Amino acid sequence: MTIEDKRGRVMHFFQLFIENYILKDLEILKSIRPNSESGLNGCAIPSAMLIISSSELIGFLLKENGKTGESKENISHFLNYDKASFFSKSYNQQVIEKIFNYRHGM
Repeated sequence: MTIEDKRGRVMHFFQLFIENYILKDLEILKSIRPNSESGLNGCAIPSAMLIISSSELIGFLLKENGKTGESKENISHFLNYDKASFFSKSYNQQVIEKIFNYRHGM
């Protein structure tokens, strides 16, 4: 397989899963407004689930030897990725533990 073939596969994956699923779903969820009286029905939980599961996916993809089934490690790798500054500061283990528990508790 040539580098162009590999690049094409990566671009196909990115367009299909990142652009067409994750980003489009997030746009739809973001457009849903909660009930002005109760504050309910704003899709907060589905939004959180999408963001956290996407962080796990991206962490898996960023790890050189990423493995499925290593949810906490993949989330941690994404949040503390040192080759790009996605976030202003590193997340400590306690925060990652909470994110992991939300990911698997929701």
